[in-house]
Parts: sequence; structure tokens; C-alpha cells
Amino acid sequence: MTALLICKFPGDEITLFGNVVLQKSSLQWKALLICADPTGEQSLEDSEDQWRASCFALGIEPIASLRLPLVGNGYYSQASLQSLLNPYLQTFADIYIPDIKEEGSIYWDLIIAIGKIKEHIFIASATGVGTEFCPISKSGMERLIVILNTYYGIRLRSQKIKVSDLHGVRQYRRIKSQLLVQYIEEYIYYNQFYQLNNDNPWDLETSCYEQSRYELEISVLAEISWQSLIEVGACIGSFTSRLSKVFPNRDIIAYEPNPTFFIKLQKRFSKNDRVKVINNDIWKIDQSSDVLFISSVIYYLDYFPLYLLQTPAHYIVFSHIRSFHNQTISPLMYSAGWTCIFKKEILPCIEMFCDIPVQKDGTEIAVWQRHSTK
Repeated sequence: MTALLICKFPGDEITLFGNVVLQKSSLQWKALLICADPTGEQSLEDSEDQWRASCFALGIEPIASLRLPLVGNGYYSQASLQSLLNPYLQTFADIYIPDIKEEGSIYWDLIIAIGKIKEHIFIASATGVGTEFCPISKSGMERLIVILNTYYGIRLRSQKIKVSDLHGVRQYRRIKSQLLVQYIEEYIYYNQFYQLNNDNPWDLETSCYEQSRYELEISVLAEISWQSLIEVGACIGSFTSRLSKVFPNRDIIAYEPNPTFFIKLQKRFSKNDRVKVINNDIWKIDQSSDVLFISSVIYYLDYFPLYLLQTPAHYIVFSHIRSFHNQTISPLMYSAGWTCIFKKEILPCIEMFCDIPVQKDGTEIAVWQRHSTK
């Protein structure tokens, strides 16, 4: 039986996968290098030669170096990546990749491409649930160190490989590729919205954290007097739905710029005359209301849409991460003559998203009132 290691950089075969290679020595191991990443005085060929020699020393067959340069995530064509990878991936039942939380150019694009080809992948998992636990013996660790010293002195000098990269125990996890793709598209590429067509993006309908936030936002809106409300960035309408049920006789206008989300929003409220949905972004709000409700939207923009201060007759309710309130919202609103009449925070927490632990950053909800409001 053969298994394939996806090495993002030279040395990954030792630091990330050395544990599993030594423990499962009966397998026929092969490796694919994504980026040779030459360091200092090295040529591309020198770096590739050292990677190949290191692989052979550990009993791994190096099959190819793809020579993909390090451009930013999101710049590679998925069709091109899948076409490039497909011939190498099809023949292997087990494919091992670095940790999903590994940062750096191209890597997340690469996982999406792999995930479109293979149904399951093994990831070197630093956090969360593992399905394979691979401790390493003293002799095994010494073997890895000898290989590193022999072939990767330059990468050690440049700190691209460190002592801390060698782990006495590593865990690997077999996971559905679809979950990894969703995790990247929604959690890592959250500001690009990619090609999202999920009925429950970001677990908005099921996350305990999101439900707690909705409850607090609803309770805040119940404390102020209003008949009409504009919601900026309604997404698929998770909060809008709660809002319309708790306040059935109020007028709600939900703005959503994303066309895919808008279609879901439109379908969701097609039979609710009190909820009007509009496919427009934050720069094109041309209606007035008693309350302007803005949740987790403003910090994605290049600059603050000051004209929004003229939109509501009485209140603006912001629901954003606390640091954004402190650094941007509060100074701006105070200097514009508004008064903060309520402020409440939901603390950060950890939740599972796509079977991977993530930290929710927490939310501060603040109600700002015009001075002239009685």
C-alpha cells in the first residue's frame, strides 16, 4: 500500500511527517513538493536536490517538485491547480497534508484543489481530534535529526526549520475533504465569500455562540422604542428571521449585497409582508428608519460610510468585535454627537466548526442615540 505526502516546503517530510513515516514503515511512502523555496545562496535545483536526498534518507520516494511560486492565497486558478495535481493524487488512497491552520501563500488554495479531487485527506493536526497518534522513539528522533543536519543546515540557519518543529508525538487526522474546503472558504477566506452556496454558512443557524448573540441583540432592541428597522448585511436571514418573529408588527428592511445570499434571503421571506429584502450594499442605502442595525459588517470595508449617520431617525445599534468599538466606532460616534445608552459584551469562546476548533472573537453590542431624541 502506498501513501503520498504533500510537502509544502523542503523539510516537511521530516518535521511534519517523520513521525508517521517511521511508525508506519510498512507503507510505501512517496512525496510531492509544492514549493522548493530556495534560501540564501541556494538555487532552485539545489533546494530540490536536498529535499530529494532527505526523502531517500527517510525511505520516501520523491516523485515530483511542482515549483509553484508563493503568490497570495486566492490568486491561483482552481481549475489549473486541480489539473496539475490530479495525475499525482488519483493513484493514492491515503494523502497526508500539513495542518489546516498552517499559514502561508498558496497553501489554502492547494487544499481546496486537493479537496475537490479526494474524498478524504489526512492532516497533520496540531489541535482538535486526531485519528492517528504517532510517538517517536529516541532512535527515531536521532535519525530525523541526523537527516536535518545533513541536508537542511541552510534552512536551520535561516530559521525556516527550528528545533520546536520536531515533536515527540504528532497526531494525524482523517477528515472529509468537503469539511476542509468549507473551513477555508468560510473561516479563512471569510472576507472573499468565494463561491459560497451553503444553506448554513459559518454555522449561523446552529452555532451556540451565534444563538447567544442573536438573543442579546433581540433583548437590546426590545428595550428601545421603534417601528421601523434597517438591517445592514442580512446574509441568509438567520437574525432577520428571529427579529420578524419577536417583533411581528414592525417594519424590517434587510440589505444584502451578496447575490447568492440574497436569493436565499428572498426565498425565506417571500411570504412575509413586513420584511422587505433588498439586494444592495452598504453604500446604496437610500431609505430612512427608526433604527439602523449593523452587525459584523463595517470592519470589512475600506473606510467608514459616514453617510449612514444620517439614515436612522433615532438609534444605531452596532454589534461588532469589542476592539473595533474601542478603536473606531466609539471615537467616531462620540465626536459626531451621538450618545451611547447601552453596551453589553459577549465574551470570546471556542466552538467546533467543520469539526475543527475555532475561536469566536466575541461581540460588543452598543446602542447609540441621537442627542435630539427624547
